[in-house]
Amino acid sequence: MMSLLSGLYLVSLLGRGLGGPTECANTSRKAQLALDLDEAPSMALLQLGLKARNASRASQGSDALPLKWMHIPKSGTSILTSLAHLPGVCEGIPEDLIVDEDHLGTSFEENFMTSICQPSCPGLDCHHSSQHHGAIGLEYEEYYKGHGVSMFRQPEQRIISEYNMVSIPGSRFYHPATTIAFPTVSSFAEHVEGCMARMLTENSGSPCFSSMGSVLGPAGKVPADQLALAKERLREGFVFVGITEQWDLSICLLHAMFGGECSAKEFEDSRPGMVSNDAGGYDTSELGGFVDEADREIYQLALDIFSENLAKYGVSNESCSPCWEQASTSAA
Repeated sequence: MMSLLSGLYLVSLLGRGLGGPTECANTSRKAQLALDLDEAPSMALLQLGLKARNASRASQGSDALPLKWMHIPKSGTSILTSLAHLPGVCEGIPEDLIVDEDHLGTSFEENFMTSICQPSCPGLDCHHSSQHHGAIGLEYEEYYKGHGVSMFRQPEQRIISEYNMVSIPGSRFYHPATTIAFPTVSSFAEHVEGCMARMLTENSGSPCFSSMGSVLGPAGKVPADQLALAKERLREGFVFVGITEQWDLSICLLHAMFGGECSAKEFEDSRPGMVSNDAGGYDTSELGGFVDEADREIYQLALDIFSENLAKYGVSNESCSPCWEQASTSAA
């Protein structure tokens, strides 16, 4: 049940004409905003250039609307806030809308999708069965191809984060049966192996969750032809590919591609993990040597696409200074 504050916020959104009734790695988002930008060269010119590019890129990005988000677990639910505020995506939503628990309640993702997105966001497809961690195979051709957006995370880091989410008491997603079926993270890893590749190709189910708490055997290796299809779909079907571990650059790239200005709310973690990994990532030794080979290939392709788009749109730490300054200013 939503807290009273969250419920009142959602009611206030609906009252403004909105039509009726996921965490990522603890990366250096705030660190980027804390950068000393006073010494950045020609800051005023960079800001003017950023605003001039926004108009043309918003027009370019409109060809990809409606966007269709593939939600890989533990890779960045926070991206919903950024997507909602892109030009042409949502109509009439408050500028201060953040898709998180404080504003929309415990089930904030679901509340956003059903109560805000469906009636008010023609530029973001919030319907269909694959929306919440589901495999997109049946919907790829009609809904995802040419419209897909997703954040990708290093596979072993993602697996450990997911296991913490479902196995640590106190988590909203605590699943007692999981710790019985999978007493160690390494045993859990074998059951969700290749889940990013499977999400891109399978026709039903939630590959990253389907065997939790069950007696099903390990997922096994992703067949070569299935992995090849996953790569093909990622390469041809996704108009935006972000990297969780490079969140700040991903947000800057998103705006370079689709327009709009950066704001502080885009650098907040809407679903922080149960265990901090500020030191640079989880200790993967607890996986006992397990390596998710298929998802490593998917992740590498995502990194390649990300790098190609950084170069294509001229995005770098220097070029993103105006974006991060805008975010810093909006937080003041």
